[in-house]
Formats: sequence, C-alpha cells, structure tokens
Amino acid sequence: MRLRRAWLQFLGLLTLASAAPTVDINDPVNLGTCTCDLTQGQCDVNCCCDPDCSGLSGLAGSFSCLPEGPVNANAQYCYSKSWLHSVNPRVDLWVIADDLRGLLCVSVDNSAVRGEVFQNEATLSSSQINAVIQERQRSTSTGAAADEQALRGYRAGDVLKIHSALSAAGEVLAVTGPSTLEAAGNVEVVSSLRLPTADPLGTCAAPGQAVRFLNDVPSAGCWRNVDLATTCTKLGARSRLESFMLRSQYMPEDMRCGSRCLLPEIVASCPAGSANGSASTQCTGNAPLEDPVFSGGADSCSCTGVLKDVHYNFTFGFDETQQVVRITNMAVSFTLQDVVSQGCQVVSLQQGGSVHFFQEQPDGSQPEARSGNPGYQNGLPLLVSQCLDFDSSGTCSSYGARAEATVPGITMAGTCRHVNTSCTVEQDDARVPINFGENSMSGCTVSLTREELAAFCRAGADAATGFTGLLAMLPFGRSGNRWTHIAAFGSVPTSAQDPADWVQVEELTRTEVPEFSDSAGAQKASNSTCTGVVTGVDLEVIYSYFGDVQNPQAKIVGARISHRLGVLSFTLEDPVERQSFPFGYSVSFLRAESDDFVLKVPPRPQLPVLLPDDLFYPFTIGSASRLGWSAVLALALLALAEFRTS
Repeated sequence: MRLRRAWLQFLGLLTLASAAPTVDINDPVNLGTCTCDLTQGQCDVNCCCDPDCSGLSGLAGSFSCLPEGPVNANAQYCYSKSWLHSVNPRVDLWVIADDLRGLLCVSVDNSAVRGEVFQNEATLSSSQINAVIQERQRSTSTGAAADEQALRGYRAGDVLKIHSALSAAGEVLAVTGPSTLEAAGNVEVVSSLRLPTADPLGTCAAPGQAVRFLNDVPSAGCWRNVDLATTCTKLGARSRLESFMLRSQYMPEDMRCGSRCLLPEIVASCPAGSANGSASTQCTGNAPLEDPVFSGGADSCSCTGVLKDVHYNFTFGFDETQQVVRITNMAVSFTLQDVVSQGCQVVSLQQGGSVHFFQEQPDGSQPEARSGNPGYQNGLPLLVSQCLDFDSSGTCSSYGARAEATVPGITMAGTCRHVNTSCTVEQDDARVPINFGENSMSGCTVSLTREELAAFCRAGADAATGFTGLLAMLPFGRSGNRWTHIAAFGSVPTSAQDPADWVQVEELTRTEVPEFSDSAGAQKASNSTCTGVVTGVDLEVIYSYFGDVQNPQAKIVGARISHRLGVLSFTLEDPVERQSFPFGYSVSFLRAESDDFVLKVPPRPQLPVLLPDDLFYPFTIGSASRLGWSAVLALALLALAEFRTS
C-alpha cells in the first residue's frame, strides 16, 4: 500500500512539473534591467550598467557593481554538508559546522603564500632620513620618481585632499595659487576636506566627516559651543574658503600641489543676517570675503558675519589627454549668521553643509536625478508637481516643474512657520523630506496664551483667520497653492506633460468650525478648550508593482490627502503663560493587495479518482527485475521517502 501511494505521488509530481505556473498580468512590459541608473546624464556610483559611465575610463572599474535588476530575495541554494566536509581545505580555509542550528560557515584568512599578508619589521635610524630625502630628489630630477607613477584619476570613495599654507609663525595664509604654497618660508600642509558632523547629542564632533569622491552628502548640521569674545574672528568664511587648493586628481600624500590643484570658486557671498541670531539670506555675487566683526561688553556680546552653512558642488569629467577622471571645478556657496550672547556667556552655534558631485555635460545641462528607473525605490524622494491649469471637468491640462515632496512650514527649531511671515530665509526651514515607502510623522508647535487661543478659536469658520490660514504646514492642494499630483514612476522627467505620468491627489479638506468653551464663572485656565480645529494633515499613497514578473517596478496608483480635526486645550494655571500646541503631518504608504495587482498561480493539480486499469502494469508483469534500473531506483527512493514521512 505504501509503495502504491509513493507511485501515485510520483505521477502527481510529473504532472505538476509539466505544467508551468501562469501569471495574470495584462501585457507585461519590459521596463529595463538597469534599475540602479538613478541619474540621467551622470555616472551613478557602483552602477556598472549605467551608460553614462562608459566614457569615464577606469572609473567604473573601481565600482562594486550593483545588480542590473532587483535582487531576488527568495533565491535559495542548497548544498550537501557532508560533501563540503569531505573537501580537503587549503591551509587558509576552515569549514566550521554548527550542529546546534544547522549552520555552515566558511572562514578564510590571509595567505602568506599568495602574498596577501604584508609585514615589515625593519626600522631606520634618524640619521638615514637625509639619505632617503636625497634619493627621492635624485629620482625626481631624472623623471623616474615612484610618486609620479602613483598619479591616477579619481575613483569612487577616494578622500578629497586639500593643500594649505602655513607661515613661519604658524599662521594659516590665504591661498591665491600654487605660488603661495611654494613660497619660501611657507609650509605646504595636506589634509582631508571635511564637513561638520553631529554626534548622537547633535553637537559637532571632531574632526568631522571626510568628503569622498562621488559620495553626495545632503544638507546636515550640528551645534558648537563657542566663546564669542575669543573665537569670533575665526568663525568666518574667509578662514574656511580662502585657505586651500583642492587636488584635481588622486596624488601621493607628499607630492606638491602645483598645477594639479584648483582654487574653490566662490559663487555666493552673503551679508550678515539680523541681529537675533537667525541665518542670513542666500544671495549671489563675488564680493570679497570679510572676517566676522565682534562687538559688545560685559552685558551682551555679538558676532556679525559668522559662517553657518557651506555647500560644495564638484564638477568632474574625463581628461582625454591624461586618460584620467579629474575634478574640473569646485563651486562653493554659503550663508552667514549673526550670533548674540547675553552676558557674553558661551553660546550654541549652528553650522552645517552639503556635498554634491556633477558630471560634465557637453551642452552644459545639469544631470536629472530619478527616484527609480522606472519604478520607485524605497527611501528615495516622492516626486510631485503642481497643476497649472484645470479644465472645466477638473482634469489637469498643464503641469509645473517636477519637484521633491517635503513637509513645509517647519523651522529648524521645531516651531510652526506662519503663512503671512515674510520669510526670505529658505534655510530656516527644516525641509522634512517625504520619501517613497517610508511612513513618517513630522510636526511643529505653536506657543499661545489663553487669550490668543480664544481669539483664534472665536474667529469662526473663516479659513483666512483659522489655523489653516495661519500655519504654513496645514494648507495643501489647489486651495493651498501647493502640489496637486504625484509622479506615477520614479523616472518621470522634470517637465513631463503626459497625464499618464501623474496621479492626481484626492483632496479631502475639512472646514474649521472652531468652538471655544469656557465654563461660566470658572477662573481656571484648564477649562479653556477649542474644538473643531485642524490640527494636522494626513497623506496616504497607494502603490503596486507592474512590469515583468522577474523585474517588478513600483508604481503609484492612487493618493489622498486630508485635514485632521482635533481639540486644543489650555491646561496651564497662569492664563498669560504660553503653552505649546502640536500640529502634525503624517505620511502612509499602502501596497495594493487586490486581485487586480497580485500574481495568480493555479493550485496544485489533483490526482484523478478513477485510475486506468493499466496504471500499475509494471507491477503485474511478474518480476521487478524486468524494470529498468532507473525505474527501480526511482521507486526505491519514493518508497524510502514514504516510510520516513509516515
């Protein structure tokens, strides 16, 4: 009976193997395999299939290549543990088995035989330093220096090095060219170009983050505790931007800069901001840099023109003459701030910056970043656009430039910016990004007294005087003059006008009908409550996967944005004291799981109930020896498996 059951299962397996599973997807489209190509017109890091990398000789060879298509997370490979244990390992290979969890580990060490271990225990006395220097000078004069052979083009991940000049007194000098670095009495110093980096507490940690080739760094910042009376003149842009030259290609550490370095191009020079410590406006021009100015006494100190943010933009290309990848331009923009310290105490100073690399374009255009190619990738920005013209049916006929979705109206201090505030400082906004696939919650606070809360609440349902008309974070869509559509794919061009490229966001605005309640005769502020007010925004995005089964691409298929109504209660005992009221902005991404979007695989075929009479013919011919050896072996294996499972 068991042998008969094994034979039936064997026939069922043959039937299942002969019928390949089907997938219910209408007209699957080949959407390409180079999904790591996320920038049009620029060589993306580690994306070896990027066609923009083909003209940069040697650069793609330094990449750790990403797969051309999405990685199959369900792929499994089975090996025989006993067979691997029987392998005679090399001297530097050990096979370790974990019997407790059934794991198999392969440990590889350095091999001295293959030269993978470098060890040099030799030491030289200080008297031999002169001999080494003379030997280096002789090799340089003959043009056969080993350092010259180390010159090469930049590779992904190389640390950018800068050259500075120190006077005989140890003072950092302003560099105007190679002549400053090579002048008699000056010392040429080589160091890494670094950005301020925050520790877990948000304070600037030394020495900062090294800038690496092709590694973009988004805008970030940290806080420093400074004494304005002693450090004011050292906090300006002059000491940061006019004191070095950048290596245009990879060079040995002790090589002179010479013609292989370039000066930073200052594309923005900004005056100081207001005297309350806020950032100054972003401006253009090439005005000469000035040192900060200190003023004050025992009661108050101020430092005008303190450096706040430095933004580096590097342009790179391929040098046809030397056949190397070089940095051809370094453009720097920055913002300044005025800092005030009451009582001339140590004050917290905010500093930050960003780094971006751009590939040279023959037509001078800028590379266009994608959030996927074509499907969205998790963690990349959500792409949006504002409709410029709606027709009578509510359909958009003209779209604005594509942009990255952000949560507006949140300052760096976490407070809510007002709509009617004349804010010319875009850097003062936190610019909270909305990234695909990331559910997030961001918010800000508004400080109000009991009287101010009552005044806003008693203004009635007029949106111009309610919280929707007051806070820049709450308006959205057509009524708020904000973005109205989301790009369906992550590769939608900046100026796309095809309606198929955009998904209109359904807007569910809720009218504020605030009511202020205050118990009659009650003197306690805790009885003051404002109900029916908009306290937040909820954005919900639906996405699904399209395209080839082996190369699915995430596409946005629907979106909805709505206002959230809530209650604001003043709970402080003192009615003239300010209380912080929170306002939030939530983002949710939902994957469509309906029958229209999921794969359909037929169930496992069932064996027929009525079997033909000659099904067991091999067992009725009298002797199993007449069967072929392959059939006998198959039946034996099936019988053994049946005995083990029964």
